[in-house]
Amino acid sequence: MRSSQDFELNTNDGEYKIVCLPPCPLCAGLLEVRHIGNSRTKKQSIRVRCKFCRIERTDANLGGGINRLIEAQEKAWHRNQS
Repeated sequence: MRSSQDFELNTNDGEYKIVCLPPCPLCAGLLEVRHIGNSRTKKQSIRVRCKFCRIERTDANLGGGINRLIEAQEKAWHRNQS
């Protein structure tokens, strides 16, 4: 089984956040993470997608901030590992 991957997300505000996610829960494949939006837009979202089996999860919020989205994604992917 692969170990967790670290991703550096550009929040489009010149700020970077580190996201640590385990591999894909279905195929143990590599993930790609994409941040959409910035602090000047109402809606922000983070999409995590497996490069191999193409399973995908998107979390979005209105005005809640990028940190909240990162926490939601990390909890979801870690929960799927058990």
